[in-house]
Order: sequence, then C-alpha cells, then structure tokens
Amino acid sequence: MGEFGYLVGGNIEVFPYARCEWERMFANRHAMLLDVLEDGIVLFDRGAFAQLRATYQRWRATGELVCDGWGWRLARVRNRDQRTRSGDESGKG
Repeated sequence: MGEFGYLVGGNIEVFPYARCEWERMFANRHAMLLDVLEDGIVLFDRGAFAQLRATYQRWRATGELVCDGWGWRLARVRNRDQRTRSGDESGKG
C-alpha cells in the first residue's frame, strides 16, 4: 500500500481493512469510519460501502448521528420493541 502514494499527486492516506473489520467498525459507530463516511473518497467499491454510506446518511438526516465539529454524538434512539404507548409503562400496549 505504501507504493500507492507514489502513483498520485498530493496528500493521500490509504487505510486497508478487511470487510469484517469495517463492518464491525460500522456496527460500533467507530469515529474514524464515521469520518470516512462523511468525507472519504471511494476509490473502488462493489456496492457494500455505498450501502454503509446510505445508512450513515439516513442516521445524519434523522438526527440519530450528529457531527459537532469536534467529534460524533449519538442520539438516544429507543428500539422499536422498547417503545411504549403514552401512559403505558408495561410496553404491552
């Protein structure tokens, strides 16, 4: 990978990860991967990264994930199974 830098002009950083690694990073909302989804330029993709980016963009659009300029903030979003109706604390509806 170090040889790749000689092929392009300018400042470029390449971070090679196995698919299972970046999928785990995505599931854990890893800050570096969130930065890549926000600002990264895709050099090659068979569609999996595009799917991650679409999910990421949905999180941003709904406010579930917020970039505050210094890092990432996750909104508390209740799981559909944990939601209760107004006044019903049992969750049974």
